[in-house]
Amino acid sequence: MLILTSVFIAVSCAAFSTEIISALYGKVDGTNMAQRILLSFNGELSGIQNPAEVALSADIFMYVILNFIPISALYVYGTLLTAAGEMKSLNITAAIGVVINLGGNFLLIPIYGPLGSAIISLLTQSIVCLLQIALATKKFSLHFDWSHLFKNLLTLTIFGASLYLLQQSTIPWPLQITAAICVGFAIAIVTKTIPLPGISKLLKSKTS
Repeated sequence: MLILTSVFIAVSCAAFSTEIISALYGKVDGTNMAQRILLSFNGELSGIQNPAEVALSADIFMYVILNFIPISALYVYGTLLTAAGEMKSLNITAAIGVVINLGGNFLLIPIYGPLGSAIISLLTQSIVCLLQIALATKKFSLHFDWSHLFKNLLTLTIFGASLYLLQQSTIPWPLQITAAICVGFAIAIVTKTIPLPGISKLLKSKTS
């Protein structure tokens, strides 16, 4: 559930990265809600007047927000490995991530600047995530469930199609993001990718 939630939120925000960055850092006049919130915390806000800079910042934001997906998976599988006492394996995967990140930054930052750093960050998190998933699968003898995979693919396919259709509409983009996330959850509940009865039982057991 945590991983699906991160997918719905991260992909929805990534799809509207240009709109989000434009609202936050475009024309600074303090008239929109996003700028007023930032001003209340920081006291000042720098605008991005060049459209090319807005586009670059949107691309960077897209890669950064997509990091939310592997990080969420790392939280799940890393917790499992920690509970199993696999600290050595966790340290090895972390060390691999550091090497990839440093090497990637060394190669990409001179070429792509901050965008290169964002790209290598997503790549690093994804590789470390896959390594920890493999370790957890081996440690706990997790079996591949084709029906569960089909449900997840169906959920993500319908979610992606819904997000695309929302982007073609004239609805304000904040509502499009909200609607996309809600549609994602609704589909996940219908396909039982998010098992409401199981979650309900878990909550009841916690409160009793």
